[in-house]
Amino acid sequence: VGDEGNKLLVMIFVMGSAGPLKMVVKEEDKVGDVVAAALKLYAREGRLPALGCKASQFELHCSHSGSG
Repeated sequence: VGDEGNKLLVMIFVMGSAGPLKMVVKEEDKVGDVVAAALKLYAREGRLPALGCKASQFELHCSHSGSG
């Protein structure tokens, strides 16, 4: 089995949506790729409000950083 690198569970909250998207991503994934995957998952689940599909129109923000 090859080395697949570290994977992270991320929760993405969309304002106005019922709850967070939960996704497993690779540690080396680029932010734009994570946003694009989140938009696809969001649309596939039929969530509201409708967001569109252009990842470049969105940003990710860390809800907290560091410890203590």
